[in-house]
Formats: sequence, C-alpha cells, structure tokens
Amino acid sequence: MTKITFNTSRQYTALGQVVTAHVLDDRVLFKDHSRLICGEITSTPLSEDVDVIAHWVMARYDKNEYRMSTEAINLEQSDTIHKFRI
Repeated sequence: MTKITFNTSRQYTALGQVVTAHVLDDRVLFKDHSRLICGEITSTPLSEDVDVIAHWVMARYDKNEYRMSTEAINLEQSDTIHKFRI
C-alpha cells in the first residue's frame, strides 16, 4: 500500500492543487485538499512509482471515473509533497 501527496500545479488555490492518494490492494482513495473533493477509484495503477500514481489518479479524476468517498475524508497530507505539472 502506497500513500503519496502531490501538487498538480493547477491554480485552484494560491498553493496550487494538493492531492493525497492512498493505493490499497483493490482500489485507490484520494482527497483533493484544495477543492475539498474525496473519492474512490475501483482499480489500481500498475506501478508504485510516484509519477505514475499521480498521473494515473488525475487521469481518472479528470474524467470523473471515481465515486465520492466518506472514507477518503480522513486522508491527511504526507510530509513530502511531490510537484508535477498535470
């Protein structure tokens, strides 16, 4: 199980768009801290690489391929925030 926090550099706030994703065995929980959206994707990326996970989550998030998740509300930001242009 992998948990990452990343910044897409999209200008939703002065700090950009910060998202935390938690990859579980059969799904991914995510929390967009900037837009206050919490979701669950019912599949997982093929790699544990941070770059792959961030792009994989955002591709599904952007296409609305997720469902809202109350479980993801409790996701906290990691100490390290990876920065990407997505």
